[in-house]
Amino acid sequence: MSFTLEQAVKITEEAFNDSNGYFYHTIPHGYSNFIDGMAWVGLLCGASYKVGNIPLAKKCETYLQNLIDVGKDARNYAPLPVQDNWVASQSMPGMWYKEDPQSSAGPLGLQYAINCGAQINVPDYLQNKIEQAKKLTTWGFVFGISARSVSSLRQHLNTMFMAYLVKGKSPSWSLRWAYKENPFFSFVGRKKCSVKYPSNIKLSNVTKITSWAVTELEYSKPNAWVFRRDPFVEYRGDPTSQQYVPIWMVVGEYLQSTL
Repeated sequence: MSFTLEQAVKITEEAFNDSNGYFYHTIPHGYSNFIDGMAWVGLLCGASYKVGNIPLAKKCETYLQNLIDVGKDARNYAPLPVQDNWVASQSMPGMWYKEDPQSSAGPLGLQYAINCGAQINVPDYLQNKIEQAKKLTTWGFVFGISARSVSSLRQHLNTMFMAYLVKGKSPSWSLRWAYKENPFFSFVGRKKCSVKYPSNIKLSNVTKITSWAVTELEYSKPNAWVFRRDPFVEYRGDPTSQQYVPIWMVVGEYLQSTL
């Protein structure tokens, strides 16, 4: 049985804490040391605006602004220190945050949200990172060739495609191999892409059903971060198990629907 977009959207909407704006990236929900929220939620915010899901877009917008306001170089925040190295917020009393400078993906996700209509106050240090990240497309041709043959580089595919997305440019032809079965990459290249998201179940004995195997991105090891054609994973009988909120499915399918 295929996992539907309606199901994915509902789970993703429920992943936001309405009292403090926090985004839970796994199920069951819990505060974590997750550091890619600006990138993930930034793209989700932009995609939600594009299809008119304003309530979800506003949840994303609140999270992004809180992430910026809680402290410089914040990568995550919570009403408690998730790890010993978390910093107490001076600007948002009662909140703590993971301090770690953003690289490129986070600022690009933030900029895409703004491009699509989000109202977010961006400090100068992040704006400078956005401008630097846009320059990644200069290396798109060489990177596309290298990433196809060197699997360890594929974890950076999302960042490269996000740079093209924010600039409104078509990716280099050397990156087109990554379009296959990937709604997000295909959208950036202005190509239609239709995939199914089969349920992938773990039973109580933690035996994984693999009969609905999903083709990985060019047999990538490691897989490209986030936006691959992943199944939704359901765990039965194992209370310690976790599954990712299917945010990548919502983003990919939302964006594809606008082509």
